[in-house]
Amino acid sequence: MSQALSLVDGALASEAGWGFLSYGQTVKPPVRIEFDLLTGKGSMAGAYLCPKGLAWRNFWGNEAGRGYCLSLGWHDAKNNRVLRDTATVLLDAKGPRPESGKVCHVAVQFVPPRCQLYMDGKMVLDYTDPAFLPELDQLGVFPLGGHRFDNVRI
Repeated sequence: MSQALSLVDGALASEAGWGFLSYGQTVKPPVRIEFDLLTGKGSMAGAYLCPKGLAWRNFWGNEAGRGYCLSLGWHDAKNNRVLRDTATVLLDAKGPRPESGKVCHVAVQFVPPRCQLYMDGKMVLDYTDPAFLPELDQLGVFPLGGHRFDNVRI
């Protein structure tokens, strides 16, 4: 799945309300991606590490994908999640989520055997996988519903 991205007020936004921004170079863990999230009315945004060419995911219905995905917010639910391949392995309904209309700084790091997500310097998600998935070499971010990305760095 590929969606067009455009610049909106100097930040990257999905033209379809949903999209993936994948780093074009091969990466190997440990790796960290940081970005400023300019929040819209959307319900989720996050980062993923997967095998090259498999940056898409199905986030509702039959969840599908490969690798790890860490998400602030979740489609129509009020929680944060870590997905490992096709399963939710960590669900956090009490942790912080971005406020609509605000800017927050997000950092996601994949340092085997851990996957972590920070928002404004506070740990939001921390997952340890003793059987960390191999052959993950594509890193990226995704928005749903009006979120925009600025100052993306790896």
